[in-house]
Formats: sequence, C-alpha cells, structure tokens
Amino acid sequence: MNNILKKILFPFFIMLSFSGISQSLEGIWHGEYTYTHLDGKKISSPTEVPINLKFILNEDSSYTIYSAIKGSNAKGLDTTVITLVSGQFSKDSIYLEELEVIAPKDISPCLQKMALRINRKENNTELKGTWKSEAINCFSSGYIWFKKLK
Repeated sequence: MNNILKKILFPFFIMLSFSGISQSLEGIWHGEYTYTHLDGKKISSPTEVPINLKFILNEDSSYTIYSAIKGSNAKGLDTTVITLVSGQFSKDSIYLEELEVIAPKDISPCLQKMALRINRKENNTELKGTWKSEAINCFSSGYIWFKKLK
C-alpha cells in the first residue's frame, strides 16, 4: 500500500472505531459503586450504591451526560441527585467528571471523577473502573461499574 493511501485510510479507520464507541454509549446505564470513606485512620467497609448514567448523543457527535444517584436533600429527606457530567473519550476508556448538581439545588454535592475502561462481551458493553471525590468533607474513593440497559 502506498504512503498516500495509508494517510487517507488510517484516519478513516480511526473515525470508524470511534463511531462504534459513540453508538454503543448512547442510552441509560445502571451500575453500582463501592466506597471507602477516609476519616482519619477509620475506613468503612465497601457498600454497594446504585447509580445511573444517561448518555445523550448530540447532532455534532458530542454527548450530554447525566448521572443520577439516591441521596438526601437539605432537610435530610431521600431524593434523587442529578448531576451534569463531562466526558473525555478514547478508543477503550472514558474519563467522566461530575460538574454540577442539576437537581435538587439545595444540597452540598460530593462530585465524582470516574476513570472507566470499556469492556465488550458478546452483545453487552460494560464500563468498569475507579472513582474518587475530593471535595471538602467528601473525600472518598472506590470501584465502579455500569452495564447498559436494553
């Protein structure tokens, strides 16, 4: 294959592989995370907490991403906390960072940063990796995974 043909085809194959990722991310993902809260030397045992991600594919091939998790509002009542998320994508991984709380507005958020690997098995796609929160009074970290809902 000559060099000109290689220069034309290589970017084309890169775009094809990324478009496959784009199509596989759109939709709702359900998962759980375990966490360890660091309070001095005291470490709590891991607990599974349900969490959802929603990837909305925009016309320009970018994503609008939201996360949703059970939490408490300012009055201590149960609620669902929804946050806006930014994402950086590569061929086999995603870095997600919660940016701001969309609802409810009356809470002090513990925003997460997630480094996830994309795992494909047969007809399923999973996101697995680690997360951390470094805000004041929110320092914790752990393992996280998601599976796309059909």
